[in-house]
Amino acid sequence: SNEGDLTQQISVRSGDEIEQIADNVNAMLESIRKIMLSVSHNSNQVEASSRKVASELTGAQENIVDISATMEQMSAGMQETSASLFQINESVELTWKYTEDVKEEVEADLLEERIDAEYGNWLDEKFEQYDVKTY
Repeated sequence: SNEGDLTQQISVRSGDEIEQIADNVNAMLESIRKIMLSVSHNSNQVEASSRKVASELTGAQENIVDISATMEQMSAGMQETSASLFQINESVELTWKYTEDVKEEVEADLLEERIDAEYGNWLDEKFEQYDVKTY
């Protein structure tokens, strides 16, 4: 009742074919035992490798979550930057418009002053020409 026990051996010392068969069966059992040990060892290595891969996948998943959170933060930052740049652009456009308005007003005032000065000079010349006294 040694079912599955590959460490057992058949002991036959008859000096005939039965002993040869027993020796061959013993060699086959030893070979099967080595194969089973190798399978067991390889199975343990596969299990350890699987655990390592699972652990690394968990770590990778955590990294992906971290990267995703960072990307979301960066996206929010970019949206804020974009909104700020939009506001700056609007402010620059308004400043430009006000500057243009001021420039036009100054140019109009300068033109008016120039016309007044030229008209005044013309009047002065006419008064001198006709010898008109101004008080």
